[in-house]
Amino acid sequence: MLKNCMQKAKRMISAAAFSNVGNIRNSHQDNYLLGADRCLLESQQKQMINNLVTNQSVFAGREGIFAVCDGMGGHAAGEVASRMAVQWLNYHYAVLIHGAHETIGRCLDDLNREICIHSARDPKLRDMGSTLAGIIISEHGLYGMNAGDSRIYRFSDSRLERISEDHTEGERLLKLKLLNKEEIEHFMPRKNLYKYLGYPGTLLADVKKLDRKQGDYYLICSDGVTDVLTDAQMEETFWKGKDVCGIGKSLLQQALAAGDQCRDNVTLEVVQIGEQEEGRQ
Repeated sequence: MLKNCMQKAKRMISAAAFSNVGNIRNSHQDNYLLGADRCLLESQQKQMINNLVTNQSVFAGREGIFAVCDGMGGHAAGEVASRMAVQWLNYHYAVLIHGAHETIGRCLDDLNREICIHSARDPKLRDMGSTLAGIIISEHGLYGMNAGDSRIYRFSDSRLERISEDHTEGERLLKLKLLNKEEIEHFMPRKNLYKYLGYPGTLLADVKKLDRKQGDYYLICSDGVTDVLTDAQMEETFWKGKDVCGIGKSLLQQALAAGDQCRDNVTLEVVQIGEQEEGRQ
């Protein structure tokens, strides 16, 4: 699989996704969409739990939707919500890939309503929800989108920067300067989300156009990664990495090596904006 990834790396986009249940959980509520059509099936989620295996996938092409969703809710509800989210994005691929800022926002609001409706119909799925972090790359541009605390990072000019905002109470209070970083660590509701898929109301997900630069990398990940690894550790991994597969595998291994600190599911995608194909301007 890694060999195939390298063979296709001269295409305009190369990407790799990795997902693991983590060291503590007995459920897997993360999911991802890699390019198009590649996401976790229910059977794959169960296999990962039972066999403690890592799911990995690679992509190469000229356009795609790259997203990570971290489900939440009661037993099995979180994995239903995250799977609904990535399947919705994939089903509406043509609309999203050709859409601009407003179109993407409307589509995410429709997705939010669909999850709310589905949750209300089944008591077992009551109050289910999911985070979303992702990028859409097409000839029309590069867009970032997020709701919740899954994150998007960009590695450009040897520097890693976070380009998404966590929609948590801790981040909100920090932004308002009501608490400082040290106080936030002792603030118990700091991880509570005020924006996510399944939110009862108009979602207003963050959608923004990003600069597209050849050679840039994007990291999209659940908080199972960022709760364990610091930005400095992740930046160093990009410095040392040679390709999307190697970087992604290293990040996953570092998170799992944290032992009991790796309490959540771990899911990440590494995407690189590569060279244009031969014969194209």
